Amino acid sequence: VWMISSSLPSFALADGITQKNLSRSESAAGAKLRLRTADFSSPAALSASDRETYLASTRFVHPQNEQIRGIAKRISREKDPVLAAEEFVSDFIVNKELGMPLATDLQVLSLRAGDCKEHAVLLVSILRSAGIPSRAVAGMVLLPSFAGRTNVFGVHTWAAAPAEGEWLLADATFAGQRRPNRYIALANHSLKTASPLDYMDAVSRIQNLAVTRD
Repeated sequence: VWMISSSLPSFALADGITQKNLSRSESAAGAKLRLRTADFSSPAALSASDRETYLASTRFVHPQNEQIRGIAKRISREKDPVLAAEEFVSDFIVNKELGMPLATDLQVLSLRAGDCKEHAVLLVSILRSAGIPSRAVAGMVLLPSFAGRTNVFGVHTWAAAPAEGEWLLADATFAGQRRPNRYIALANHSLKTASPLDYMDAVSRIQNLAVTRD
């Protein structure tokens, strides 16, 4: 359970597949939330509109691209295609570069470089090409160590995809390490533009957040 405080009185987080709100208080000084993180996988009962959205091409993902389709065909043969896609992307991006501007899936294929955003972009594209609806998620992840510090939350982007009828965490940055209790989701990322409003709002919230274990 985490205690999250923000100087924004309106600050709130939605329940999701990795988190549930336990309580929330608001005052002129800001907002405080108690949030439990764990595996709260939810039924993937998609409307026709949602399914179309989570399989669609966008400015940053091109699931109909021939090379993407070839990768998707290979991972579709695996028992766990979501895990296979995670592992493919993790191995394929050999230059783990922090702070890159958001790249398209085709740029990632060419450069084989990127940070968590590029891992998520390529993962979403491959999954969509395989007929698996998927979405990108922006938030924070608890890292064992980063920049000389231990157990710190870092800005992160990952994905979510349905498997066995449920929405599940999918993260090519940490392929095969599904640890939902380490994730705090702030917003979905549409991958239609580099900085959609929901994503920019989520990033701005991180700057005045304090997260402590409750």
